[in-house]
Amino acid sequence: MKDTQAPQTIERELSIARIYAACRGDDDRLDEADAELQQLRRIQHAAELACGLLWHLPRNHPITEAAFQALRDALGGPGSAGLARAIRAAKDYGAKEPV
Repeated sequence: MKDTQAPQTIERELSIARIYAACRGDDDRLDEADAELQQLRRIQHAAELACGLLWHLPRNHPITEAAFQALRDALGGPGSAGLARAIRAAKDYGAKEPV
């Protein structure tokens, strides 16, 4: 499964589960799952922004390079759609092209 399909797949499954929910307890658990999904989306967005900002900066220090690589790999690796989203997020935030 591609990295861009996972959130949509989870949302679709939650929607289907809501249709078949039999009791209020089911709805409560689905609400909790939805809240967790939204939290994961916020974390992913923050990781994308941080990775994109690091991509735009010189990574002369090993800690900076390690942070960039960890975020990049978590978003799908070099050349991934996740890295492209990260770079776009940083540009939207105001980052300039790397020097």
